[in-house]
Amino acid sequence: QEWLQRHYCNMLSKVAEAVKDEPNVLGFDILNEPSVGWVGMQDATDISPNVYLIGWRCDVWSSILLGAGFTRIVDFFSSFMVFRGHRTLNPNNICAWKGGNENCVW
Repeated sequence: QEWLQRHYCNMLSKVAEAVKDEPNVLGFDILNEPSVGWVGMQDATDISPNVYLIGWRCDVWSSILLGAGFTRIVDFFSSFMVFRGHRTLNPNNICAWKGGNENCVW
């Protein structure tokens, strides 16, 4: 627990340091909305539990692939239940992992 808290606090310190002089940043939130996340998912490609039809609709596996630097085509809803077609995410194949996708945790 102490290790996790220490590293989490260090990460927040790095974020604060990185954005402190940005004129358009008033602050940042350290927590996101509570969610069960991927706990209990039987199929990483099943998006049926995602009932909030707004924005990009990604399944678990697409989210992992996006972070690893792959392009994905997903459904897009401009507002609740208003389908606006498909959107290409990460068209430039940018990997979220330092050093490229060979360092991806997945």
